[in-house]
Amino acid sequence: MNDGVRVLTSAAELAEAGWDDLLQPGDYYLSTEWLRAIEQGEGAAASYPTVWRGGELVGGVTTHPLDAKSSPFFRVDVLLAEHAPSSSLVGANDPLLPVLTCGGRHLGTSKVPVRADLSPAERREVLDALLGSLTEQAGESNAAATAFLAVDSADTPLLDALDAAGYVGFPSAVHSILRLPPEGFEAYVQGLDKRGRRYVRTDMRKVAAAGYTFEVRELNEELAHTIAPLESSLNEKYDGVTATAELAYRHLRYLEWLPRGMKVLLALSPEGAVHGSITFLDWRGCLFVRTWGKHPTVPENFPLYFSTVYYELIKWAYSNGYHTIDHVTHQEEVKRSRGCTQTHKFAALHGVAAAVHQQLTREFPHLVSAVRQENNHD
Repeated sequence: MNDGVRVLTSAAELAEAGWDDLLQPGDYYLSTEWLRAIEQGEGAAASYPTVWRGGELVGGVTTHPLDAKSSPFFRVDVLLAEHAPSSSLVGANDPLLPVLTCGGRHLGTSKVPVRADLSPAERREVLDALLGSLTEQAGESNAAATAFLAVDSADTPLLDALDAAGYVGFPSAVHSILRLPPEGFEAYVQGLDKRGRRYVRTDMRKVAAAGYTFEVRELNEELAHTIAPLESSLNEKYDGVTATAELAYRHLRYLEWLPRGMKVLLALSPEGAVHGSITFLDWRGCLFVRTWGKHPTVPENFPLYFSTVYYELIKWAYSNGYHTIDHVTHQEEVKRSRGCTQTHKFAALHGVAAAVHQQLTREFPHLVSAVRQENNHD
């Protein structure tokens, strides 16, 4: 029997309660380290419904109220416009905003951590209590809807609980993870198909012949200002946005917020100039890829991207005892060709107001049905 739902209001309270003990190695973006960074950096009005049993934490869910001013990278209305552009909810005066975003703001995975030793029935009891508490949380934040951005298609307990609570859904992302064989880099290469092996050999020869070397350093203020223009040039190419100062500022904020900092792998020209970079975090034996940058003078067809983001990062991972690299979402075909395994993610939505929920149920299937439809499509 659960002791009921208790709402915590800070990552510090979560840490004291033992929240991180509920998490798996790939759950960095639900860790108290990351949640603290969000709170400190954005002043986010987060709350954390938790369930206790016998005075011990057995489960919980993160909630973050978001509105039209929030970053588009973790807003469900932006996901909806990308994946269901024909929906009447797209561009209709933001009927889903403000939204209570639950289970994490990162597009890689939305989860409701529950203690691993609970029976299936006990787990469901915890999930039902937490999902039931979200209605009250949504009311307190004046949310029009509650949303989980990226529920894993294999997370059957959460999918079933959300479905029973009336959530509808649609495919929202494909998450790519690179799991490295323990034998080393050559084993990684041999594990690729014939074309993939050829790509790796050819790419590495070209980059070595051009005289590039690679280094991993702790990100600092000087490097933040060095790599920001490289990232900005890519933003300008793909998004039409130039924001060098903002990118540098963002890196500096992370340095301030994250107690263990962030690392950056640099691709150095023969003259020592930084021509490429990839920032990444590490947690519990896993690396989490963040942002890639490339100098505009690097030719478009030159494989510096692959050497930096894949091969050299993989070599560094092996040298430092890491065997999993989280390559997040997008560019699915490229990531498959470099050995990533992939899982489908689903956005789950529930309208707070009856009219909003009726509109959602008219346009989208219940969550489990959405997963089945996607599986049958594949």
